[in-house]
Amino acid sequence: MFYSCKTAKTSKSKTIDEISYNALKLFNQSYYEGAKQKSLGNYEKALVEFKNALDIVPTHHETMYQIANIYLKQSKMEEAVYWAEKAVNTNKKYNFWYYEQLAKIYNLTNKFEKSSEMYAKIIEIEPTRKEIYEKAADQFLNINNKPEAIKYLKKYIELFGLEESVCRKLETLYRNTNQPDEAYKIIKQLSDAYPTDTKFLALLAEAQVKNKYYNEARFTYYRILKIDENNGYACFGLADVFNKTGNLDSSFYFLSKGFENNKINIQHKIKVISTYYFMMTRDEKSKNQALDLAQKLIKAHPREAVSYQVYSDMLITAENYLEARNYLLKSLEIDGSDYRYWQKLFSIDIKLKNDTFLYEDSKKALELFTTQPALYITNSLAAYHLKKYDEAIEICKQGLDIAFKPDEKMQLYITLADCWFAKDDFEKTDFYFEKAIESNERNALAMNNYAYNLFKRNTKLDKAEELVLKALQAEPESGSYADTYGCILMAKNKFDEAEKWIKKALESEPNDDEILEHLGDLYSKQGMDEKANEIYKKALKINPENNSLKNKLKK
Repeated sequence: MFYSCKTAKTSKSKTIDEISYNALKLFNQSYYEGAKQKSLGNYEKALVEFKNALDIVPTHHETMYQIANIYLKQSKMEEAVYWAEKAVNTNKKYNFWYYEQLAKIYNLTNKFEKSSEMYAKIIEIEPTRKEIYEKAADQFLNINNKPEAIKYLKKYIELFGLEESVCRKLETLYRNTNQPDEAYKIIKQLSDAYPTDTKFLALLAEAQVKNKYYNEARFTYYRILKIDENNGYACFGLADVFNKTGNLDSSFYFLSKGFENNKINIQHKIKVISTYYFMMTRDEKSKNQALDLAQKLIKAHPREAVSYQVYSDMLITAENYLEARNYLLKSLEIDGSDYRYWQKLFSIDIKLKNDTFLYEDSKKALELFTTQPALYITNSLAAYHLKKYDEAIEICKQGLDIAFKPDEKMQLYITLADCWFAKDDFEKTDFYFEKAIESNERNALAMNNYAYNLFKRNTKLDKAEELVLKALQAEPESGSYADTYGCILMAKNKFDEAEKWIKKALESEPNDDEILEHLGDLYSKQGMDEKANEIYKKALKINPENNSLKNKLKK
């Protein structure tokens, strides 16, 4: 037989020991149903039942604890605080679980001072609660009360002995409060307690380095190597100590041994080797050391793409671009998913001035990254330079299907125009140059390239002049655009003005063999053959592969 809540509410001021049997039965029904629903994750139903139970026995603190726990799980922190406080305040006796719950909720709601007070009370009542000391210290740290945090960590060690996490936390606190000797002592105690444990010896060596006890640190690292001759971290530690004391050869010796160890985290090694990039240009010895470490990195971690990337970067710094390319390709064979490294590969190909490499590499990348417009631009341009005009045209068209940015479209249109020019279809050449300008009317590159193309065809020179002047208006410092303007003026027989603009272009780009060739052409056109030949020879020294210059010198 069940009884209504109305009957139960007559006992509002009573405790669970004072209510009637029938009320107790109804209370138990609600409480245990609430516990059941809570265990099933039905928190709203559980809350209803627990609150029904409190209607019967308003002073039942265990129910309040359960309600606080549900609100905590639901991240309803204001309600969780209310009920957790109510559980603690209603219970006349100390209950660890209530206190610990309230301390936890205070912490989660950034009430750190209250949280520290709760943990301090727990320790005062139950000094053997081992796990509470670190929590108390953390809360005192949250309110920047470092002396109290130190007090609880020290008390922990006194009662329960030395443990790594507590000792390290205490060491950090001593250092932060300008007590380096105390910091060192605590780690020394830990190491002395475990004299053959290399982990604690390593902590001791680190503390000795921090205190600038370099001789002691060196001795400790040697102790580690005596216990474990393949301990890479000890090698790195010795390298650091020798570096700090100015013994650079010994430092590199141990650093090299550390790099040979495949158990050392590769990211740690990369962090170390990154300091060598700027040193490589300092002297030959540093460069050789850097390359040696990078080779050891590959040997220790042959299946890591980053190993080959690091060595490639080192070779780029050493300006050994061909070998850098080979190692970057090995990296991409292991993991080709990062587009940035393909871009780096293309930049190497450009430095090598090798269109075949650029064409092959960008073609491989296109198989992986079909939605990168920049790849279509790179691959089509490389194909154009290799005189694969039909292929370049097809790649450009594919690129235009996915290119949305005006600059991307413009570059593809320019390559299409150049391809059709090479195929002597000038109608399509002009069409695509117009499309390039139309796609981005403010882009000076498209206007300049169209103007230069018209100059090469010796046609529509007035239009060419108008285009290049617009380009120069947008980018007045461009040597390339100044050269185009000079060429157009030369074609219009305005020799004095042409010379001024071509020489202006050379001020910006003095080692450009093509601009020098144009200056030679200008002199040749005026019958100044000796002066023209001097310029041609100068240009040929810059680019011995320029066949156009060779032909002109024969005349």
